[in-house]
Formats: sequence, structure tokens, C-alpha cells
Amino acid sequence: MALLNNAVSRAKARDFSNLLTTGAVAGLVVGFPFILANMIYATSQSALPVPNAPKLPALAPFFDSSTSRPGPRARGCP
Repeated sequence: MALLNNAVSRAKARDFSNLLTTGAVAGLVVGFPFILANMIYATSQSALPVPNAPKLPALAPFFDSSTSRPGPRARGCP
């Protein structure tokens, strides 16, 4: 009976690690084209609403997502 319980727990652990690996790979496969599309879109937009304004840098989506709190709290101040 103990051998059967051990085999079942190993199968559950294998299923969980397989699920975790599948999720990680799927996140990378879907995430890379998504951030690439965001970077391409960012470079096509102007930084200011005036004619002949400079374009946004390709890293603009990363800067936007890193500052979710505006003001002094964005720098880590309490």
C-alpha cells in the first residue's frame, strides 16, 4: 500500500512540474511577440503632440510598466 501511495505522490509531483514548465514556456512564447509589438508601436508614436516631434524610444513600454505609482512614491519613498 505504501508503494502505491508513493507512486501516486510522484505522479502528482510530476504533473505539477510539467504544468509549471508548460506555463513558463507558454508565457515566454506569447510574451516575447507581445512586448515586441509594444516596442514597435512605441517607436511609431511621437513623444510630444506637435509636428516633427521626436519618436518614443523602443524601451518606452518597460519604462511605463516600471512606474506604476507617480510622484515621489515611484522612487521608493514611503
